[in-house]
Amino acid sequence: MPHLEEQFFCLPDGMRLRYAWFQPTIPSRGTILCLGGRREFIEKDFEVIEAWLKRGFKVVALDLRGQGGSGRMLANKNKSHIGSFDEYRSDINEFYRSIVKPQLIRPLIVFGHSMGAFVALEWLLHDKPDVKAAILATPMLALPLPSWLYGMMRVISCCALGLGFGNAYTFAERNYSPKQWHFKNNYLTHDPERLRIIPDWFARRPEFSLGGVTYSWIDAAVKAITKTRKQLKNIVTPTLVLNAGADRVVLSREVSKWTREIPGATEKIYPGALHDLMCETDDYLSQVWRDIDNFLQGINV
Repeated sequence: MPHLEEQFFCLPDGMRLRYAWFQPTIPSRGTILCLGGRREFIEKDFEVIEAWLKRGFKVVALDLRGQGGSGRMLANKNKSHIGSFDEYRSDINEFYRSIVKPQLIRPLIVFGHSMGAFVALEWLLHDKPDVKAAILATPMLALPLPSWLYGMMRVISCCALGLGFGNAYTFAERNYSPKQWHFKNNYLTHDPERLRIIPDWFARRPEFSLGGVTYSWIDAAVKAITKTRKQLKNIVTPTLVLNAGADRVVLSREVSKWTREIPGATEKIYPGALHDLMCETDDYLSQVWRDIDNFLQGINV
């Protein structure tokens, strides 16, 4: 397990972001910016960080606003809430300019999972940072519903916001409870030990706990996904998309469909794998890392 010395960065709006640097014990090949998915935190990616360190990369990992040890937006800190996904993207760009860039060993590679992978795409599109490559595991290019329902979701969320319920949980969403985590029929991983990482850390660090999403989060997500899909053709960064073949969270077929819009993107599909690909069983992970290594070799990193 890598040693973590947590640090905090204060944004112009007063929000504090929690982050940490990790140094390899061998000469560095570059820097990895690691962005986790919704409700995730730095410690959840310890195994991934360790794999990058063994490959000779310096790693900087960040808790996105509203989760992990970073600041929360609402009095009920269990709610996953955001006004606009531009907040996530702007946070990353400010963090990059103020914290990452001054300590950077090039090349810089952005690695993201799920929501973190999606926000990385937004960052590449909007701010055009000097990034050598993007490696995106199960990027949130879709929500777990058919595309034709997106309009209905927008109507529902807009009505909720208009009535003053933007900060309220959607539908059956609620605060985090350990009872929500069952291995049987889970949609994240086939590995029972890795499935326990999030609830075990929530027990150890209760302030990391995060429950369901608000109407405002849903509204922001639908807007951001709809907008970003139309702009994917403008991505110029070499991109590797790691697609879990049995993903029921971001829908594997939708990820494939929209990955084809990214010029020159490489997609690797892992049949049967579930959404949390980097916490899947060893047989999946060994193939994932082979594909990552081959991709990096192909772009001379």
